[in-house]
Amino acid sequence: MKKISLTDNVAFEDKCLMSITLGNIKDAYKLVCIYESEREFSRGIGIDWTKEAEKGLDDVEVEAIKTFIADRNDKYGENTAVIMSVIVFVRFLGSSIFTSGTMRLFSRLMPKLDKDEIQKINETIQDDYFELTNYIKIKQARAMGFSEEQIKRMLG
Repeated sequence: MKKISLTDNVAFEDKCLMSITLGNIKDAYKLVCIYESEREFSRGIGIDWTKEAEKGLDDVEVEAIKTFIADRNDKYGENTAVIMSVIVFVRFLGSSIFTSGTMRLFSRLMPKLDKDEIQKINETIQDDYFELTNYIKIKQARAMGFSEEQIKRMLG
């Protein structure tokens, strides 16, 4: 059977992506944590997904994600909402954005696009994926009182 998703659980993916699209970032993260905690071989070496589900995301990270998404409004045209949701979802999973699973997810969510268009999107979102991670780190460091110089050193 041909795989059509990143996780092989389309209902789970769709629920998470819809939560992200609607701005329910904490709900989406909790869904990912519960999903991973129930898997025999979960992603994220050393992550206790049950504890992560209980802890959830802090407000600084949630606001950073929402701002990051809002700042890229229409960057990818009509596909912006889908692409931004996938970037956040893949980050929550602790997966790489560069996988064939991500390509399958894009293909399923944007069926009008051909393989070359999907590949081009996958290549262009790499920067956004890493920018999101750094953006969250910067916001969290500022919230903890780090200076701009300390943050620059932290990010290398």
